[in-house]
Amino acid sequence: MRSRKTPTRERILDALRRSGPSTAGELARRFRLSPMAVRQQIARLSAEGFVRPEGEKPSRGRPARAFALTPAARCCFPDRSGPLALEVLLEVEAVAGREAVVGALERRGRRTAETYRARLGGKPPSERLRVLARLRDGEGYLCNAEEEGSGSLDLVERHCPVASVAERFPEVCRIEKEVLERALGVPVERSYRLGAEV
Repeated sequence: MRSRKTPTRERILDALRRSGPSTAGELARRFRLSPMAVRQQIARLSAEGFVRPEGEKPSRGRPARAFALTPAARCCFPDRSGPLALEVLLEVEAVAGREAVVGALERRGRRTAETYRARLGGKPPSERLRVLARLRDGEGYLCNAEEEGSGSLDLVERHCPVASVAERFPEVCRIEKEVLERALGVPVERSYRLGAEV
């Protein structure tokens, strides 16, 4: 999930990241906003899973509730892990050759498939697909299980968080397909529609 960008939301997220847990009153004073406007933004951020209550701070009258970022809020800030991963893979390729990179990606794919299989357990096929969709969604694939007119379920991914690596090492696409097949225990057919990967 991505946070919708508005100036107030961005300022609140940035303040919580830099200063740690803060109350709505502290944020309101800092940004010269009404406490109600800040509380509304915090309520939205909390509903989206980016902010959580974390203790109380002394204030006039009764203590005020403080709020902090959740681990999910990482997606709201710049992240260089993708470019860094690609740079490392290119260094490995330069030193040990392309086969070493592809081999490492394949081993990682097998471990990922085993992790998925363990989570899917003995669930019926439709539930396995829904659980897999939730797992993939949590990894940034913007994934869900969508019911087709025939009553069948499709695994729909609307984002590829490894696209920069796949552009340089297209073997990643084959490996990703194999991961899904191993996890589900059935052949997977990939198709593309309206810019969404299925």
